[in-house]
Amino acid sequence: MESGIETWLQEGFFRHQQGDVAGAMELYHRILAADPQQADALHLSGVAFLQQGQLQQAVTLLRQAVARQPNNVSFLNNCSLALQQVGQLPEAISCLERLLVLQPDFAEGWFSKANLHAALRQVQQAVVAFQNALRLRPDHVEGWNNLGLVWQELAQWQEARACFEKAVALEPQKPELWYNFGNIHLTLEQLPQAEHCFRQALARGMVKAAVVSNLGVVLRRLGRWQEAESQCRRAVELDPSHGRSHLQLGHLLQQTGRLEEADACYIRARQLDPRQGAAWENLGNLYFDQKRLEEALDCFNQAVERSPEDAALLAKRLHVAMHLCEWSDYEGRWQSFLTAWQKRPQTPVDPFILVALPATPGEQRMAACHHAQSQGIKPLARLERVTSVSTVREEKLRIGYLSGDFRDHPTSFLIMEVLEQQDRERFDIIGYDYGKPASGATRERLERCFAPMVNIAHLSMEEAAGRIRQDGIHILVDLMGFIKGARLGILAQRPAPVSVHWLAYPGTMGGAAVDYLIADRRVIPPGWEDSYGEALVFMPDSYQSNDRQRIIGPTPTRSQCGLPEEGLVYCSFNQTYKILPEWFALWMGALRETPGSVLWQLDGGTLASHNLRQAALRHGVDPQRIIFAPRLSLSDHLGRLALADLMLDTFPCNGHTTVSDALWAGVPTVTLAGETFPARVAASLLHAAGVPHLMTHSRQEYVQKIRQLTQQPELLRAIRHQLQQTRLTCPLFDSQRYTRHLEQAFQTMWQNHQAGWGPVSFEVTLQADRML
Repeated sequence: MESGIETWLQEGFFRHQQGDVAGAMELYHRILAADPQQADALHLSGVAFLQQGQLQQAVTLLRQAVARQPNNVSFLNNCSLALQQVGQLPEAISCLERLLVLQPDFAEGWFSKANLHAALRQVQQAVVAFQNALRLRPDHVEGWNNLGLVWQELAQWQEARACFEKAVALEPQKPELWYNFGNIHLTLEQLPQAEHCFRQALARGMVKAAVVSNLGVVLRRLGRWQEAESQCRRAVELDPSHGRSHLQLGHLLQQTGRLEEADACYIRARQLDPRQGAAWENLGNLYFDQKRLEEALDCFNQAVERSPEDAALLAKRLHVAMHLCEWSDYEGRWQSFLTAWQKRPQTPVDPFILVALPATPGEQRMAACHHAQSQGIKPLARLERVTSVSTVREEKLRIGYLSGDFRDHPTSFLIMEVLEQQDRERFDIIGYDYGKPASGATRERLERCFAPMVNIAHLSMEEAAGRIRQDGIHILVDLMGFIKGARLGILAQRPAPVSVHWLAYPGTMGGAAVDYLIADRRVIPPGWEDSYGEALVFMPDSYQSNDRQRIIGPTPTRSQCGLPEEGLVYCSFNQTYKILPEWFALWMGALRETPGSVLWQLDGGTLASHNLRQAALRHGVDPQRIIFAPRLSLSDHLGRLALADLMLDTFPCNGHTTVSDALWAGVPTVTLAGETFPARVAASLLHAAGVPHLMTHSRQEYVQKIRQLTQQPELLRAIRHQLQQTRLTCPLFDSQRYTRHLEQAFQTMWQNHQAGWGPVSFEVTLQADRML
């Protein structure tokens, strides 16, 4: 009988090899009828069923074969294949693991195991298996490609890039490899390389919406707007059902100011793929820019439902809720964000959002670093910074000021007189403007300051950097930082030997693309320097400049401003997103202690005003004691400030221009100094205004200081009188003094550069610089 089974087995195997599967199956069945446990017949029958697509029968027979011969490599391999076909991936992996113990040099087994781990999102196990496989088969193109995809899943971008680079080198004619290689360059903000890869994919026949759309993304980030729009529209034409193409076209249209068209693109993207949160997020961004805050919050809520662990998205949602003073779940939202961010700390969270939240100095620096890197700006090592030491020794230093806010904007209000005061015998100053067209008195005054003001709004990032480089700028002063609308890509090109961040964004850029941060010893006390990536320039008074030519308009009556004729007027003209619920509670305590008093708050919109009044009611305060002030021109705002008795500063983001406006108008201001730059700005301003005793160091002291001032009206009047009398002489508003300090700082920066030292922190005095 055994000889008969052996004959049938040989004949069946021969027929199987010749493609006569039916004939082979007949013989295998004959064997199994005679001996149901015959392992080879079980195995070959299972393989035949697998070839015919009868998967369950195949799995059943192959499992039986493995049970009979558990150390048979072929049985284990084919059983694994069958199990993969029916979706039994863990058992398929188990078969491969047994196989690889028996035959550890079986490269295909390692590749199969790696791919199965990847399918199960067991990414660490997948990495190990791919590495074992590639040691055996270093020429395996798909192995390198798939390992690259796994590294990408782990956010190990450099490792992923190396894998795709090897795959492309092995098979350069395969367009999918170029596409993957382009994606990793795009993730790393290596934009010229990404453009090259996507064009290679297209040239090799991968003319698909995904490729063309990503090429459009690259061109947009390079500032090549017309080319980017052409590619984005081409992607939509190639595949009108490709949601991401509509999304990217919408993003470009939004950035170029065509908001209605962008809205339509985002809505179409959302219709095509309602499960994805990106369209909801982009709509939220758009509505936020349009001040449609309630709609923006709804969009971000929808996006969070779809991506509940996206820290950047959670931060945006919280930021919009803060604008609306929608505090119903403030603690929950803050903790959700922190938890998600701690899981993936490399997430590029918008650093500006953290300015008004209780983030630590270290967290603010981390956010700055990762956000800058997401914009293509990498922190530079000290040695890298000094490789381009200039030998130019001109009589004049050429200072470039870079901004998108050369218009009626707080930054412009603060810098104008300093620009006017700069010594034209020693400095040429040139403005580089990438903002929207502007006009009016502020713009005209700024244009007179610069020689000339250069419009670079129409230039790409590379072209703008090229223009600055061509102009021979020695020191480029960035006036934006992470403020919305900043074109960080210009800084990434390093267009000047020395770069400086000043004024608008209160904090570090993480040491990315700028050498120096202008600060003072109140915003950055000794011992806290490690929270900043730049070399620090410590001004002797305050880091903030001011304009003594600001006109204080006529003071209106109380009734004209909606204020009661009698009673103490507390004010807070900070934007609503700076008001934390716990801080508002302190203000309500002050109102309860001061009968007849009111809180005069800048109007943040209908819903924000409603929410603040409801919060007042919950704290036992008549909602009508919250009076909302409309936005006015600067001179009219300064005029009405005379009606306020005491300004209550916010925390952890102090008032910046808001506080200096109040001090210029003679309004005493109480602040709490915290740990971060934005939490110490008002302390800096009060010190330079000669009233440092209005700064406090704890909540209890903050409340006590308010109580002291309101219970001693003669003290409050004395401080007001002091501010009014010393307004033109105190360091805070001495623009000429500030300008001389700033010029001295520029000279020292340039001397450091020419000496080859690179950026070195120093303190500024009128007489000399003391190196730290």
